[in-house]
Amino acid sequence: MAEKPVTNGEVPQSHFIHHLTSYPLVSDTLTTYKSHPYGAKSLSLAHQAYSTFLAPIHPYLRGPYSYVAPYLAKADTLGDSGLSKLDSRFPVIKEDTQTLRERVTGVVGLPLRIAGQGREYLLRTYDDEYGKVAGPGKDKGVVTTAKAVVSTELRVTSDVFKWAAETWAGVKEGAKKVAQENGAAT
Repeated sequence: MAEKPVTNGEVPQSHFIHHLTSYPLVSDTLTTYKSHPYGAKSLSLAHQAYSTFLAPIHPYLRGPYSYVAPYLAKADTLGDSGLSKLDSRFPVIKEDTQTLRERVTGVVGLPLRIAGQGREYLLRTYDDEYGKVAGPGKDKGVVTTAKAVVSTELRVTSDVFKWAAETWAGVKEGAKKVAQENGAAT
């Protein structure tokens, strides 16, 4: 792919770099980096280093660059097509940064939410069982607490078995439907 001059003899930038920076997450990251004092300082130092060391020898590099230019253009095309495939397989990458942040936070926080729900369930169940065992006017000592703990364990075990049975019944019903559809299809 030969690069065509645009205006005033300027050559367009890399299609790969343009495509990569079109992603909102990458664009926002670059903007944040440029606006941060350390990022701005590092970019300033890089620009000074280029101006001091590379700019004076740049005209001498045009000859060797002409030999590697077709390979660089091919690499740019391959990189751009790779990003296009990434776009088609993972369209979520084109979403804005805030949406991606919310999704990642939701996925990362899922185990903590589930653990919190389990903790709330256990505490609620224990409180219910303790209230049943202790009753009004009874002594609320070690024996009452032990009875409440055992009663809570039995209730949780019962709930787990009930959940497993309901899940298994749903799977079994789904398997029956699939079997009937496959039996009718053959």
